[in-house]
Amino acid sequence: MTSRLKFERETIVLGLAVLLFAAFAFLLTGFLTTGNLLDLVRNVSVLGILGIGMAIVIIGRGIDLAMVSNMAISIAWAVKLMEQGTPMQLALAYGLGFALVMATISGVLVAYIEVPALFATLAMGIFIYGFGHYALVGADLVHLPPNSDAIAYFGSGRIVGVPAASACANTCSICRCGTSSRSAAARTVASSNMSTTCTNISSTPA
Repeated sequence: MTSRLKFERETIVLGLAVLLFAAFAFLLTGFLTTGNLLDLVRNVSVLGILGIGMAIVIIGRGIDLAMVSNMAISIAWAVKLMEQGTPMQLALAYGLGFALVMATISGVLVAYIEVPALFATLAMGIFIYGFGHYALVGADLVHLPPNSDAIAYFGSGRIVGVPAASACANTCSICRCGTSSRSAAARTVASSNMSTTCTNISSTPA
């Protein structure tokens, strides 16, 4: 009975996605054009990369509500530093360092202080956005400086006709599946999960 319900839920989600796609194709002029479909794939690639990370967290019976804030503020700060003349590599290193520090704080709160992940990551998400917006970025919108073509390429460039962002998301997904099938740590995390639904969806062997 449980397997049937799971199958029905997945079928419903897939059916709704197909229904929405068909409705948009019928109602919106130009929806099925190659350019629009490539833009659609490019725009959801970031969510796909975040989804890979969230799948790992959920497999370990956790949740991280600060992922989006951490991503947005860290890259916005890096771009802000580039606008102020900081070399691109150093600015990206600062942004990565900020993201790692914030993620480490969230991990310590959950793993050692034993604050429930829901509340710890929700509070961290609010803190990251507030602190980052006020103290680091100071603006609602930041623009890439003219000398950042390498970064712009990942947002608008293409690799063999495929959007670079989508190719990056697919690479992350392939690496995730490859490491999960060979890593003892990944199998341990997967086997500790009380529900195998997310494990199966994310291709992690239990």
